[in-house]
Amino acid sequence: MIDLFCIAEYGHRESTLRVIDSIASQKTWSPVFVGNDAHPSPPAPIPGVTVFDYDLNVGYSGNMNRLVRDAMSSYPLSIIGSERQRIYTTEETVLFCCNDDIEFLPGSIAELSRFARDNFCVVGPTLVTPGSLLNPSGFGDHPQFVREDALSLRWMDPEKLTMVCGACLVMPMEIWNAVGGFDLDYRIYFNDDQLGMDAASLGYSVFVDPRAVVRHHAGLTMGFSQKAIEEARQLFISKNPGRTPDGTGRY
Repeated sequence: MIDLFCIAEYGHRESTLRVIDSIASQKTWSPVFVGNDAHPSPPAPIPGVTVFDYDLNVGYSGNMNRLVRDAMSSYPLSIIGSERQRIYTTEETVLFCCNDDIEFLPGSIAELSRFARDNFCVVGPTLVTPGSLLNPSGFGDHPQFVREDALSLRWMDPEKLTMVCGACLVMPMEIWNAVGGFDLDYRIYFNDDQLGMDAASLGYSVFVDPRAVVRHHAGLTMGFSQKAIEEARQLFISKNPGRTPDGTGRY
């Protein structure tokens, strides 16, 4: 099996390098692809990483979809072992869709990859999020979100939900292909909610696995737009009659 990392970048190369460093610290080798969504970025290449400098801003959904497509165009990957050559196929690949504002904590990559393979599902980690975005207890309404000082108090059992945050989504590549990636009607917000609904409609499950922990510097690279959030929320409601998102991931 092989883990494939796709990182959507928004002109913040320093943040992207932090994600890549956190991957490299846990893996001996993994293919990493960066899609810079029409933002200025340093021209210098990132060693061992393929960077696509796109010239058109198409929003997070479009950026990630084309990034995964372009990453997969290099498949099957030819990996040279000690004395043999191994070709990895789509069926052996676990896809990590990442924002450029996350950081994998020790053990999180192996746990997410294992869980996605063993349960053939979409899975997200616990996300350590700035406390200003959470309630006084240090937890969010969605079971993924926790403040750093409340991390040791989190519930440790995996939980089946309807969606997990798009900051870090993990699944077998076969599920991504079956779902068709993110719905392009969403530029950024609620595309992860829709992906969860689309996966469920095909019989796949969505989980949060609290044993995997990722630091999420939420809003660092893209900020927040309440107008865009509400527009995307209304789009979700129109596409999913009877399903009103409430932030918990259980609707």
